[in-house]
Amino acid sequence: MPGSRAGTDKANILSAPIWLTDVNGDVAAVNAVWNAWLVPGRQPARACVQAGLRAGATVEIAIVAAVPPR
Repeated sequence: MPGSRAGTDKANILSAPIWLTDVNGDVAAVNAVWNAWLVPGRQPARACVQAGLRAGATVEIAIVAAVPPR
């Protein structure tokens, strides 16, 4: 899997808070896409919360990942 310019990739994600404009309506779809995208066996800490996002946005994700030593 390709890494980022920071020298890490999705196998090293530590946490990922996810903000949704409609948690009740969107969390099942977000879970399906999120779980399919993750590296199997490498599920980070995660939280989904409802929030008012900027105009037109329905989801926002902030990812914190470890950068392995070189």
